[in-house]
Amino acid sequence: MTTKGVSMRITVPVLAMVSLFCLAAPVAAQDVPVEVAGGYALVRFQDQDAAPFENVPAGWFASGAVEVGGRLPLAIVGEVSGHYKNDEAFGFEADLDTYTFLGGVRYYRRLARLTPFGQFLAGGAWSKGEVRALRFMEKGTDFAIQPGGGVDVRLTSRLSARGTAHWLRIMPTDEREDVDAFRLDVGIVIRFGST
Repeated sequence: MTTKGVSMRITVPVLAMVSLFCLAAPVAAQDVPVEVAGGYALVRFQDQDAAPFENVPAGWFASGAVEVGGRLPLAIVGEVSGHYKNDEAFGFEADLDTYTFLGGVRYYRRLARLTPFGQFLAGGAWSKGEVRALRFMEKGTDFAIQPGGGVDVRLTSRLSARGTAHWLRIMPTDEREDVDAFRLDVGIVIRFGST
């Protein structure tokens, strides 16, 4: 992996979290419940053609949500994630990078210390596969959906721990087959505004 590749894998999640914090501050000033979250993401691809890239243990996620208010406990959610794998393909070192950019809606239920939730997100998945020794690279952006759910465990009035499980489906627009993945996340949630 090149130095440029390593720096991109560090820069993108840091910029995502900084952007979410910058966007959350003005909304929180309006006393609207807002949250930002970030943490570790593990993906397991289920596609048979993804054999060398089944488990993708290097990953992250960053998300933000604004509660809609009213009688229904709903929030509008935006999320980005990055997943990286180095492996061997055809006897050569290969890299796989996948980023998702998703948005959607979350339904939640606040209990004493727990907040279980379900959500449906849709958007784009950008992937790049590269075998440098063969000078081969394929990349593209495809439509993706990600239904899932999880639970937040309140640690303080503004800080929670989060665990989630998602099913991710990437649907290419060309002749390639759909790719299914199972994703597990663990992270921290920070809440702003009234809760």
